[in-house]
Amino acid sequence: MKSLTEAEIQSLTRKYLARNKFQFLSRTCSGESLHYRLEMAGRPKFKVPDVVAVSGSCVLVFEEKVRYSDLFAEGSSGLSDIRKLTTFLSNEQAVIEFRKLLLQTRIPPNNPTIIGAVGSLKAMRASSNTIPRDLVFISVQIVHDGFLIELCQDGGIGNLFQVKKERFDLQGPTTSFISEKTAELL
Repeated sequence: MKSLTEAEIQSLTRKYLARNKFQFLSRTCSGESLHYRLEMAGRPKFKVPDVVAVSGSCVLVFEEKVRYSDLFAEGSSGLSDIRKLTTFLSNEQAVIEFRKLLLQTRIPPNNPTIIGAVGSLKAMRASSNTIPRDLVFISVQIVHDGFLIELCQDGGIGNLFQVKKERFDLQGPTTSFISEKTAELL
């Protein structure tokens, strides 16, 4: 079985989101990285999200790991990726600061709704850790000839995801899109 890196999980997530007509942001027009604040008091702690995706006025702020369980593991900051997102999203001042950064991008969303999102390989067995219902969860599953990307939890914005599952086949060094419907015809 092929093992994946976090960068490959991010790449597959971006391909899946692109199929759902999301656009991606990483910097403001002045070149500043998009980031969110984890702490408002004392010395500020910032986090650059793994992926920021925009569709209409909805902005998904992604944190991703290879293994599902790693989404819940404490990192060097003492917080898991799940905790970082929930801490950020529950802090009104941090969300306001992030919205201000978004207004300085090439495609500023109008009055954006900020939603947390996570991505990882699909959990292979039942886990006692569950992703909060208000977060989007996209899983990656390795199949015999590629990958299956699936929207497992829509965070209340399911209408933005026309494609709920997508299969990507490996072809050389790049991954190409082949929908499940097309694959059934082959």
